[in-house]
Amino acid sequence: MNLTNSFFASLSMALTIVAAGAGTTSPSEPLAGGRLFGLWQTNGVLFKEAQPYRGVGANYFDLFLRVLHEPANRTSIDGLERLGRAGIPFVRFAVAFDDTDWKVLLDQPEEFFRRLDSVVRAAERANVGLIPSFFWGFMSFPDLTSEPRDQWGNPDSKKSWKADSKEQTLEILRRDNPAPLDTIAIHLYADQPVRKETAAWAKDHAEYLLAVRQLSREMKRPVFVGEFGLASPGATGDTKAEFERLLADLDQGQVDLAAFWVFDLASQSQDWSVTFENARAYMIKLTAEANRRWNRAAMHEQP
Repeated sequence: MNLTNSFFASLSMALTIVAAGAGTTSPSEPLAGGRLFGLWQTNGVLFKEAQPYRGVGANYFDLFLRVLHEPANRTSIDGLERLGRAGIPFVRFAVAFDDTDWKVLLDQPEEFFRRLDSVVRAAERANVGLIPSFFWGFMSFPDLTSEPRDQWGNPDSKKSWKADSKEQTLEILRRDNPAPLDTIAIHLYADQPVRKETAAWAKDHAEYLLAVRQLSREMKRPVFVGEFGLASPGATGDTKAEFERLLADLDQGQVDLAAFWVFDLASQSQDWSVTFENARAYMIKLTAEANRRWNRAAMHEQP
């Protein structure tokens, strides 16, 4: 049996994906019964239930990984249900991250997909869309040159670089989002100035996003900001205002889909993780409010 073909064939059957990060349903390819499920795009415009769509959701990194390694652990499913009740429309999650995850797939493929099915069914009940990330990390590539990633910015590194021009930035985005992918996927954070983090040529996040949006129109693809966020040790007026500004920049840039980083991730509880109980809970409320605004705006925006 060809493991690669079997893997992707099984995934296509196991998942009912209502929002796809690396590929969306084509309106010319309806699913069972002639009905279109989830999201699809045509000429760079996202659609949901035959209407133009823009939305903001959350990253829920270990939604499935908790169930994968401990099927009786319902904490991530409970969190998913709470997000649904709070108005979060979709979550992006890891299907596999490290070798322990892949080991379950290789040694117990039927059990792997049974557990994945249970997460899909829970999402359907919670009315929360799923954006699965099949291959989350690329941490092994630096090993090819025996040089860790933290050396890439070292001027003496074999892989060091200078700041890209605007034209170079857009060319890299074209290169990194080849056909048959039908979105432009990027990440964006507010804990660093945009000139340091993403684009030395942009004065702010909005200018960078508008340039990406222009490229997306040329390529006739939606823009998906798979991760955006703000690290903070707690809630202050400054951090809340900065998160609101980032949401406003995403809106001004007419981003189609975006997901904040990250809901209920224990390993990042001190700075990134957002829960209903901690000081960053305001991000859930602001995201749900932004999602409603984006949904309404999409109905009136012209492609």
